[in-house]
Amino acid sequence: MALSPCFSPLVFLFLIVGCVARPFYPLPSKVAEGTRKPLQTSRPYNIAHRGSNGEIPEETAPAYQRAIEEGADFIETDILSSKDGVLISFHDVTLDDTTDILQHKEFANRKRTYEVQGNYTTGFFTVDFTIKELKSLRVKQRYPFRDQQYNGKFTIITFEEYIAIALDAPRVVGIYPEIKNPVFINEHVKWPGGKRFEDKFVETLKKYGYKGSYLSKEWLAQPAFIQSFAPTSLIYVSNQTDLPKIFLIDDVTVPTQDTNQSYWEITSDSYFQYIKQYVEGIGPWKDTVVPVKDNYLLTPTDLVARAHAHNLQVHPYTFRNENQFLHFNFHQDPYQEYAYWIHKIGVDGIFTDFTGSLNNYQEWTSHSSNDSDSSASKLLHKIALLVNSYEKVKWPGGKRFEDKFVETLKKYGYKGSYLSKEWLAQPAFIQSFAPTSLIYVSNQTDLPKIFLIDDVTVPTQDTNQSYWEITSDSYFQYIKQYVEGIGPWKDTVVPVKDNYLLTPTDLVARAHAHNLQVHPYTFRNENQFLHFNFHQDPYQEYAYWIHKIGVDGIFTDFTGSLNNYQEWTSHSSNDSDSSASKLLHKIALLVNSYEKTYS
Repeated sequence: MALSPCFSPLVFLFLIVGCVARPFYPLPSKVAEGTRKPLQTSRPYNIAHRGSNGEIPEETAPAYQRAIEEGADFIETDILSSKDGVLISFHDVTLDDTTDILQHKEFANRKRTYEVQGNYTTGFFTVDFTIKELKSLRVKQRYPFRDQQYNGKFTIITFEEYIAIALDAPRVVGIYPEIKNPVFINEHVKWPGGKRFEDKFVETLKKYGYKGSYLSKEWLAQPAFIQSFAPTSLIYVSNQTDLPKIFLIDDVTVPTQDTNQSYWEITSDSYFQYIKQYVEGIGPWKDTVVPVKDNYLLTPTDLVARAHAHNLQVHPYTFRNENQFLHFNFHQDPYQEYAYWIHKIGVDGIFTDFTGSLNNYQEWTSHSSNDSDSSASKLLHKIALLVNSYEKVKWPGGKRFEDKFVETLKKYGYKGSYLSKEWLAQPAFIQSFAPTSLIYVSNQTDLPKIFLIDDVTVPTQDTNQSYWEITSDSYFQYIKQYVEGIGPWKDTVVPVKDNYLLTPTDLVARAHAHNLQVHPYTFRNENQFLHFNFHQDPYQEYAYWIHKIGVDGIFTDFTGSLNNYQEWTSHSSNDSDSSASKLLHKIALLVNSYEKTYS
């Protein structure tokens, strides 16, 4: 593609060693026929763009393996060539941005300047290195804001090694290779007998049994789409294989690389009528389907409707979880973007850097109607007053800030202990970082209270007690007379180092042992608040805290995202034991609330 603006630890160790020492898979390689789950064809295709490259460096064997584990329907790759004519899986014609080429002094004299798609480019080109030399390099993450821990661990893989990964998958997984920069490759690499790049490309597919028109029996056994930005290449290979092809379309300012046709020409109805003889669909850059201004979506074009009218599929690219790629309409929530493109725009496939996120969205929403108006719980009263009582503020009769606070709640009918009839009619929690304030208002209202806990370095603001004192079992035993639960900063529950989660503390388990709820704060969708473990996916963070840590409430800046996650995942349970445990915990909390009421 063009560049546009619980992995098992034991298995993963094997992948690292395998990729460095030898080809990731022996060739040829194939799971026994008839034993694998077939390709799904009932919903838009999840196309793993260069593998799961949001997590692992692009177009490496582990990136593709990870994508398969995460539910990809197709693993996508770009095919280029080495100097000696071996086809490789690699995106850029130069090695500079995604390998350690600059650390190899033995190759310092290989830097060249070539014309590529009408522009002069300087760097280290794949076509100037043999496959043995390319294999000596190590791949790195393209984007500095993504996880860098895998840099230097994996090699460039060949087209054949890429195919073997798909054939070795435990279910049917399709491949989606691109004939990349064919004009440039044919200029610089020569094959015996006058063969072209496209010939070698198709020969490799045939060697491993890829054949058949879209949805034919042969195709469903080994699904594949051939993609290219070069229409002449797609037409050329149409004479050699009936595999379905996707015509990639760049920005509105970029002409085709081989025929120099404008965007407007190649997206016209007359051109669609012509090209559909050779291709199954188009792959446009998504910002040409729905234009953008000032990071807001404008009115969608009619491109998808017109393509569909010509029986052409539409597979837009590229969907990424990071904030800089998400328009403001989606509120830093990639799942909202998927919902928009699948249900409103109506696309047939999606190129994504984060396969797991798209798979989660499709799995979770497949259990319920997408158009139904869910009756989401309304937030009746959220109190988040983290203020100090200034001596300058005086109320008549010597009343305190806390007195006025409770008076206001009573004025509007807020009363009752946790889960009582009155409380359920008008639910409210009172929260504070000041334990003396919570104890003081306990004499005025039986509404449940949450004791907020700051970072480990911050003492309580009124009693000057340390974090370690207020999270001790003896303090929990004391404070539970006055509060229903605690609200800790989440990074004190699960410590963090270098943006990775460490081993969780026992804070939640000990709080629960004292019948205290745990409501950690604050969950935010933006990348700078998401640890690498969650791959820029806030829904993975919610899953971790709800199902693994077992919290009872979550403070979030993005209520819609949390509600979506809970609504979509409420239709199935993957862990009955966990569900039973949570039910018992809720019963314990209920019993505890009655004990407080009638003691």
